Amino acid sequence: MEWLLCYGLVGLLVMALENKLTGEVHGQQWEFYVATLCLFVVFALPGFIYHYDLKKLLNP
Repeated sequence: MEWLLCYGLVGLLVMALENKLTGEVHGQQWEFYVATLCLFVVFALPGFIYHYDLKKLLNP
């Protein structure tokens, strides 16, 4: 749930930035959102693994 909430917040931030810079938000199909969600999960995974798995092993 936390990842979905962060994905939504980042999406809203990007839409607001796009609207401010270009004056409009370009519509996207569902494939765009699936691809960006997959990329979001892939790039967030190292931090998740560090926070919940490696931190305990590295800091005794």
